[in-house]
This record gives sequence, structure tokens and C-alpha cells, in this order.
Amino acid sequence: MEYFGRALAWLRQRPEVMADRIAVVGTSRGGELALQLGSMYPHIRSVVAYVPANVRYPACCDDLQVRFAWTWQGHPLAYAPPQGSINNPATTIQSAIPVEQTRGPVLLISGDDDGVWPSSVMSNAIVNRLKNVHFPYPVQHLDYPHAGHMAGRPEIVPAWHGGGVEERNSGATPKGDAQSSLDAIPKVLDFLRTKLEGAAPAK
Repeated sequence: MEYFGRALAWLRQRPEVMADRIAVVGTSRGGELALQLGSMYPHIRSVVAYVPANVRYPACCDDLQVRFAWTWQGHPLAYAPPQGSINNPATTIQSAIPVEQTRGPVLLISGDDDGVWPSSVMSNAIVNRLKNVHFPYPVQHLDYPHAGHMAGRPEIVPAWHGGGVEERNSGATPKGDAQSSLDAIPKVLDFLRTKLEGAAPAK
């Protein structure tokens, strides 16, 4: 995680950057990362996470020497068991991203037909966690019906089925994903504009 800390420190020194108005945006594993970074670095003033996990997942996807995906100060951060394995409640608790430590507003985007992982369920878990601790910043969750792992994406992603092309099941339908993007794009931009306008210097 220090890798991203160094990048953040570099960014804050740039003359064209308002150091007290930095947001982080990520998708899928990047959404997991965005939430983790927001919980660790107080200079991040807002987080947008597309189809994120509420826990840290193990490394993916080839034959790896290590199973952990993230380290801090030379030590691996706890991760949740892979989907389909026996769930250990203690491990799940340890692997939960401490989103309540974030120092600014949080926006979550998910699809209720996600074919990669249950982003809708996990985003709801994040919202509930923040509610339970009386999180002092605004939290928004855009949860789209008929959208999958491509929910709300700001880019245009070609989608097709069949034709002999190897495809990944991201869930939902091209129409559902496209409708979620059309709805989410202006909302994400408005969220970043309004929430960062009122950002105060991190203490």
C-alpha cells in the first residue's frame, strides 16, 4: 500500500493539484483498492468505488507463490476466503475494509446481476457498516437493476454474446449496463464536483 502512498505524496506536491481536494476512483479490484486507500490515507477526501468488494480478496488469478494481494509495512493484509470455500467468520472480520476510517464522502456503484462477484450485496454491507458507526460524511449507493460487473462505467464497453469469441460472464445484459452508465455518469461527476468543493484540509 505504500506504493500508492508515494504516488499520493507526489500528486499533492504538483502545482496544478489542490492538495486538499483529492479523490480516488476504482473499479472491481480497483474499487476494493479505492476503499482501502480511503481508509488509510487522510489526504483522500472522497472515494468512488464501482462494483467494489467490502473485504480484501486474495491475489488473482494464476499459480501464485503467495495468496495475499496487499501488504502494509512488509506484512500481508488479511484477506477473505475465495468464493465457494468454507467461510471462516474470524477471517472475514479481519479482512473487512475499515471504510469508517475514510475522511470524506463515499459513492458506491453496483449491479444487482453482477456475474463476477456480488457487488450489490457487498456495497450494501459497506453502507450498513457506515450507518452502524454513524459515519459523519455523505454516503451514496447507486444500485442498478439488470446491470452487472460493468455497472455505471464511464467508458463505452463493447458487448456481444457468442460468435466463437472467448467471453467473460460479467452478468446482466448490454442494455442494462448501458442504461446504468447513462444514469451514473452525470451523478458521479456531480458527486465529485459538489463533495470536493466543500473539502477542508486534512488534519
